[in-house]
Amino acid sequence: MNLTNFTRAAFAVIATIVGLILALGLNVVLATLNYLSLEYSLEMLGLDTAPLGSNKLLGFLFASLCPQASLTNLVAACLAGVVAVGFYVFIRLSLQLLDHFKQLRLHRKAGNQAEVEGYRWLIAENLMYLSLFVLPIVGFSVWDVELFRFRSVIGAAQAPDAQTAVTLATWSTVVRESSDLYAITLAKVGMWGYLSVNVMACLLLEWVLSRVRDRFVALMSIIEGWFRVDAPEGQNRQTQAPNAPGEISEYSGDVMSAPSVPIEQSEPVTPTRPKLAPDAPVEPIPDAEPQNEKLRPAVPRVELRRVIGGEPDERVATDQALREPERYRVDVATGLVWSRAHWERLHNLQEEECAAAAA
Repeated sequence: MNLTNFTRAAFAVIATIVGLILALGLNVVLATLNYLSLEYSLEMLGLDTAPLGSNKLLGFLFASLCPQASLTNLVAACLAGVVAVGFYVFIRLSLQLLDHFKQLRLHRKAGNQAEVEGYRWLIAENLMYLSLFVLPIVGFSVWDVELFRFRSVIGAAQAPDAQTAVTLATWSTVVRESSDLYAITLAKVGMWGYLSVNVMACLLLEWVLSRVRDRFVALMSIIEGWFRVDAPEGQNRQTQAPNAPGEISEYSGDVMSAPSVPIEQSEPVTPTRPKLAPDAPVEPIPDAEPQNEKLRPAVPRVELRRVIGGEPDERVATDQALREPERYRVDVATGLVWSRAHWERLHNLQEEECAAAAA
């Protein structure tokens, strides 16, 4: 039991969880700021601000949950939530697609046809999801950007109310007529900065989540290794301890000699057959029930994984591969075990091809 590795892995998990909380908090803050800005823009557009609790059909639902909420609040909350979640899903699918292409190329060079076919289907699935997500995300993002421009024009024109705001010119007209104003320049830059901050927050969240998964898998591998290795040895000691001198160990089948009786002092014993009556039937002695199999402790079954690029039919357990990083390389995302020399040779070849292409 290596407590040092366990302590390091546990602290790594705790640190990544703290980072995950901070990344989630950043995304929540950005979504909240977007909601407040959208609410102001929709109010200045003249959207209905009457409480939803007064609605004749669904008023009873909103009256019990949030009686003061209006249609403006509902639309702003839905738009902010869809934009935040949509950005994250799109980035996650894109990163997964990139990883699938990398694994496909490595397996193709290694000659693993089954893995190549599997990653082809995963790539096709990711492309389908991306094609379904891209149009709604683009539509909601354009709507959000236009409302951002509308807020910027309202601020530059200092429109006091909705009646004045709806009479303002379009963004292209304002930029053409007031391009020398610093407020318009900041509005143009702020629009792209707003999108960039949302993308960076989603990328940070995905990166922290991947680190949490890696650290958690490493911690669970250490804990699983304790139960796979230490538990059977403890059971062996418990089974052999009660055996008295001269008895047969029910686990190992070894005869334990009695130290109090020296072997040279014992007299030879001639086996005798019991006397039976002449007409007594001889009953066969029933075979002894194999007690050893029943009393043998159950040993956990260890799943062996094929080593990609290793010796023919070479297999190894995942926890053993994690304990020998100089020989093996474990892909925590897919569970595949690579030969360390084969994996480094493939990646060195890939880097040489990229350098040659760049040259």
